[in-house]
Amino acid sequence: PKADPPPLPDESSRLVEELKRKVVDYERWFGVLDNQMRVLERERQKLAAVVNHSDAGFFVVNASLRVIWANEIFHQISPLDPSRIQGAGCNEALCQRDQTCDLCPAAAPFRTGKVAHHELRLDREGGERHIYATSVPILSPSAVIEETLVMLQDVTDLSVLRRSQDALRASEERFRSIFQQASAGMATIAP
Repeated sequence: PKADPPPLPDESSRLVEELKRKVVDYERWFGVLDNQMRVLERERQKLAAVVNHSDAGFFVVNASLRVIWANEIFHQISPLDPSRIQGAGCNEALCQRDQTCDLCPAAAPFRTGKVAHHELRLDREGGERHIYATSVPILSPSAVIEETLVMLQDVTDLSVLRRSQDALRASEERFRSIFQQASAGMATIAP
């Protein structure tokens, strides 16, 4: 086979300049990618801090509503043995039901594409617990909802407080009604 003729001096210097420009372009792109990776790592650390150091339970389900990840708090909340949580259905891992709930908090983002909020009452050792669930859709790079992140907060103590406030409000309304509609004169005075 016949070899290509050697490049002419002008052509050689043009090729060298073109290669230098490409190297500069590649270095710039690698710099941009490096910065983006640093930003992503910072965001990952923030998310990990929230998920792993809060008192909320977090779990992620796929489109089949199977748990694919859960934090330690969810392991404590779930009625299942921690070794059985991953791969279990949301209905088993959270609600102890054989079927998916009609109002399943994990399923809502798959149907609506939006963040969903739902209050649950769960029977656990020690009594009924009131849980506030927030479900967030997780999109694939092609903007398809592939997973849902569910955050669970135990608001049992808040519901007790809410009932106490409601009872106090009702009592004040009864007192005000009696006081204002009484045919006898009444007054309240300070000491």
